[in-house]
Amino acid sequence: MGVMMFDKVRNQFVWTIMLIISMILIVAFVAIYTSASISLTRQIDSQAQIRSQGLTAGDNIISFFQQQREEYARRALGELLATLLLSGVATMAVVYLLSRYIANRAIAPIEEAYNKQRQFVADASHELKTPITIIGANVDAAIADSKKPSKWLDNIQAEVEHTGKLVTDLLSLATLDTGKYQVQKKWFNAADVCNEAVEQFTILADERGLSLRSEIADTLPVLGDEDRLRQIINILVDNALKHTHKDGEIVVKSLRKGNTTEIRVSNTHEHISDKELAKLFGRFYQSDESHSRRGHGLGLSIAKNIASQMNWSLSAKSGKNNVTFTLGMPR
Repeated sequence: MGVMMFDKVRNQFVWTIMLIISMILIVAFVAIYTSASISLTRQIDSQAQIRSQGLTAGDNIISFFQQQREEYARRALGELLATLLLSGVATMAVVYLLSRYIANRAIAPIEEAYNKQRQFVADASHELKTPITIIGANVDAAIADSKKPSKWLDNIQAEVEHTGKLVTDLLSLATLDTGKYQVQKKWFNAADVCNEAVEQFTILADERGLSLRSEIADTLPVLGDEDRLRQIINILVDNALKHTHKDGEIVVKSLRKGNTTEIRVSNTHEHISDKELAKLFGRFYQSDESHSRRGHGLGLSIAKNIASQMNWSLSAKSGKNNVTFTLGMPR
């Protein structure tokens, strides 16, 4: 994802420069050609008027020399146009090479810093997984050996689980950023994946006083990675559970639109502005209400990145009393 991001920035820089230069060249060339055309036309008309004064009433035929002047003017304008076009193409080629060179030089330090940061996150996350796992195992053992419940051990266990999930998410994002995320595309029934997710979260929804239901078709053939779809659906349903107030409703439904299969996860929620919606897929972004919940703002970013890797689309839309996330998958 990082490589694609920087390539996109380079291309935007290059094409912006080329667009600006091309507009300047077009205006300049049109002005040059128009000026030359007007000048030649005036010269020919002036010569014609001078000659016409010396002609008798019976000599109204344009002289041979007048025809030659007009032919010369046409050739001159044609050669000027060809010269302008050729110089324009040569100029744009030079501008493209120079802008590409400048873009590479300008973005290289930023890309290098980004890659170092990404590598650090990946290395740190990988190194932290082992000690966190060991700490979690020791806490579990201590809880099992304890003769009476200890809120302190329970708190440690909760924080270890929370930190472990954060490390796992950071490692997933670092892997996604490399653009080398391993996917295995094959035909599978997306309906089974969605129904499994709904069934998995139903107990948790009941505990929180929420309604979680499925409106999934029996068969949803999709070409892609089944595990990646399961990960996205789990993230979306888990996100809906975190942001739905008691007595609210969460619906997972499917639709077919042409050659696209859509999975929609919607939940009751107050309206979210377009400005706020644009931030939902940002890393570590949390709305004001999210700070009181267990989360670190990486789930939706991971889902968005996975969807991009799979050439799927993931978007969010807010209605008056609901928020809907739509995953689009070409069939």
